[in-house]
Amino acid sequence: MRFLRASVRRAPTVLEARSGDELLARLPPGVERVTLPFPDRALRRALWERLVVRASPLSRIDLDALAGVEAPGAVIDAAVRAVVLARGDEQLETEHLLEAAVRLAG
Repeated sequence: MRFLRASVRRAPTVLEARSGDELLARLPPGVERVTLPFPDRALRRALWERLVVRASPLSRIDLDALAGVEAPGAVIDAAVRAVVLARGDEQLETEHLLEAAVRLAG
């Protein structure tokens, strides 16, 4: 029996690209770039609240302090995930979330 090798075209992943410009350069022809607005303080607060409550409902954190970090939603999500992976999800602390967000926001 012969197996045919199919060439599957897929979009590059963030992990394969070293920078945002490199990721955009690897997109197939015809894919348009979409610029999303940067979340304001109120939206960042809502994102923090939603993600933290989902990850650790018992955590009591300072959402206003977290919303002060100017970061896109992807960074907020990554910070919550990083802290949960590093420390567990029983009780997240504002300090750890702030450190992760600042580090990831660069």
